[in-house]
Amino acid sequence: MNDNEFRENLKKRDAETLEDRIARRNELSPIEYRGGLPQLIWDYSGQAIDMYISGHFVGVLFLSATMVELALADALVRNFKATQEVVECLTLDEKTRLCRKFGIINGDDKRSIDTLRQIRNALTHANAGKLTEIAKSFYSSVDDVILQVLPSLYLGNFGGSMKSQALKFLEFTRRLTWRWYGVNQTDSPSGQA
Repeated sequence: MNDNEFRENLKKRDAETLEDRIARRNELSPIEYRGGLPQLIWDYSGQAIDMYISGHFVGVLFLSATMVELALADALVRNFKATQEVVECLTLDEKTRLCRKFGIINGDDKRSIDTLRQIRNALTHANAGKLTEIAKSFYSSVDDVILQVLPSLYLGNFGGSMKSQALKFLEFTRRLTWRWYGVNQTDSPSGQA
């Protein structure tokens, strides 16, 4: 494929997916930050939003887990519960447990982070068994034949599985960071971050 053919292919794909991308953008809640949001979280948030709008749901899950980990680390340091050097040595699970212990996050937050961490780890370590378990929790009932291809169905967004998980955890991440760094929720598109 030469450059012109590739260009035409991109234009065609852009036209075919335009309405879906607009719909996905409108699914995101507008959030405005007051400042103090760590630069890396800001950068990742913008990328995660772009990925969600573009339909790159696995990437959204990875970035959501990364943003949560960065936010928890920042919260531990800001609340004088750990030094930056100590926090950098902790896993996401350890940061989550410490934040829960110190009341920085609540039980619902911890459960959401634990689920996101499990999904991220299953994707990162290419663990079909763990992905099957995660997919089984998403799909209500499956027979033995479908069970064998369940990770592929989940990753392939069959029934909206990956999309709904990406949206759920992207919104969770944005709400969590908004609680610590946000001003107010607004209907202004310029407030999106």
